[in-house]
Amino acid sequence: MSQKFVEERKIESISRQASKPKQEDDYDLENAEYEELSYGSDEGNQDHQEDWGFTQREIVIPSSLNGLRPEMETKAKELNLTCYFQEAGCKKIILMGEGYALTEFSTYMDSLAQLLSKNLVSKLTLGEFIQKEVPLTGSFKHFKPLIDKASETLELVIEHDQTKLIVHGYERRVKELMAFLFEKEHDYGQGQFIDQEINISTFHRSYLKEIEKKAQSLGLKIDFGYDMISVRGPRKPVDQLILYLMAVETQAKKKLFPKHWDFQDNNSLSLIEIHPGTDEYKLVETPFLKTMASSTKILSIKRIQNKYLMDQFITVINKKVEEKPGEKINRELLFHGTRQNPPEKIYGNFDTGFDLQYANYGMYGKGLYFAVNSSYSNGYAYTTKEGTRQMFLADVFVGKSYNSGNNSVVKAPAGYDSINITSSGFYIVYHNFYSYPLYLIDYKC
Repeated sequence: MSQKFVEERKIESISRQASKPKQEDDYDLENAEYEELSYGSDEGNQDHQEDWGFTQREIVIPSSLNGLRPEMETKAKELNLTCYFQEAGCKKIILMGEGYALTEFSTYMDSLAQLLSKNLVSKLTLGEFIQKEVPLTGSFKHFKPLIDKASETLELVIEHDQTKLIVHGYERRVKELMAFLFEKEHDYGQGQFIDQEINISTFHRSYLKEIEKKAQSLGLKIDFGYDMISVRGPRKPVDQLILYLMAVETQAKKKLFPKHWDFQDNNSLSLIEIHPGTDEYKLVETPFLKTMASSTKILSIKRIQNKYLMDQFITVINKKVEEKPGEKINRELLFHGTRQNPPEKIYGNFDTGFDLQYANYGMYGKGLYFAVNSSYSNGYAYTTKEGTRQMFLADVFVGKSYNSGNNSVVKAPAGYDSINITSSGFYIVYHNFYSYPLYLIDYKC
């Protein structure tokens, strides 16, 4: 097919299009009329069949795109298309070229029309609608998720190839994206793009999907191990993810803390006196007085807040939950007397609290014994220099408890967390962190 023949058919087509009646101004791309013409015989088009053939297409331009003639001309030139604008006000465009290029140009026009049709802000606020090219550097692949998210937020259309990024949108928003790209490029150049391994705990493993979603929203690449995650990305988002992980752990722990715990107290160890008549006071008073002599008088009840011991206690509980999802967490408030050992040696210990190392070898083995009835623990209560007595009301994880009446059992059987002796009303645990000294009761009989 000769070049002269093609040019003659182009002129003929333009003449025919010019003689058509004018279309209405308010057409949009969805209602635009298209006409495609193939040039030459089938035999002459064999060289172009795989490229959809040399064709012509007429597009009625919606009024919202009337001011974008330079952008349309630039795009047509990139796609090796010949374009002609007809009628005053840039109302129609006639394109000639390969079919695949015409289709790509139509997609480009759709993107611009959709963006402008949103009318989120006025031109007066955001400036002219522009196109800007930015050379790509080696760091682009690292920041692409962040760039995609930023362009979506700013209502921009972006394209890119191996060498450049092309941005379409309102001038002010394009400048915002440019500033964002400059900042990321600076961070990358300053060695702020990092790989980091972050330790995670049992409290995080129930929230892995949420953590992955958060990392993706920050534009980070993340890989999970059992007790750590590997994160790759800019330092600032990595730091944000670390703060998020801390918040996740804090919230997960709070669900397991005792109901009346004071989270505003920043001390490592505090004894907080509970006021008579409050719900918390009654929580301790009622079961304590239930089996004690009527002459018993409570002098004080103090809540013990040892952050390190509590953290270890609830960590053990959460691991049990992780091992046996769906099973009920069985925790009991039980009494415990320390005999000749001052209670502060237990609640002031930041390593173990109740310690099996100092436990006596009882009828059911070397374990930590806790009573349902305060009267039972009263026989083992600590006597102060002032002659008053003290015992603990402890938070005890009994878990799946083995009911035993046989004193030959000196350890919780496999699959059980504790032993309970219903006839005597006490439990035995064989793990240092299955119990926490929650309240110290000072009283006299």
